[in-house]
Amino acid sequence: MNNGIPISGGFALNHLNRPEQTFFSADPNLLAMKFNFYLKSEIPLKDKIDLIPSLAVYSQGTHREILYGGLFRFETMYSAIHNIYFGGWIRHGDAGIIKIGFDYQNVNIGLSYDLNFSSLRVASNGLGGPEIGIVYIFNSPSPVPIPAKKTCPVFL
Repeated sequence: MNNGIPISGGFALNHLNRPEQTFFSADPNLLAMKFNFYLKSEIPLKDKIDLIPSLAVYSQGTHREILYGGLFRFETMYSAIHNIYFGGWIRHGDAGIIKIGFDYQNVNIGLSYDLNFSSLRVASNGLGGPEIGIVYIFNSPSPVPIPAKKTCPVFL
């Protein structure tokens, strides 16, 4: 189906029981359910260069956020820094986001900056804002070996 290109995705549905948001009002103010969806792929372009396109959709009540874009990943020859990333996304109808980052051992460190092009541009003087992300990647546990098939003894 995907010609060997890895594709990953996921979704989440939060606030299924729609809890009340207030303790002091007789009027029910129920929290809307929240839906998250993402899709990502890793496409090899050249030796040690990959394109990582992605799509994310967030929805809660009448609010929607759609992000699409991706990163270029460059594998390095250094032992501690495995990959260097750069790229960007569009937050549909709102902003552009640029990012640079790298993988250092089991830690991904990134710096991103979003540039507003919506009506919020007035509030940020057209600048936007920086973000720093630090993600620790835990090692996957070793798979548990499955014992060889054994027949049950007959005790009768």
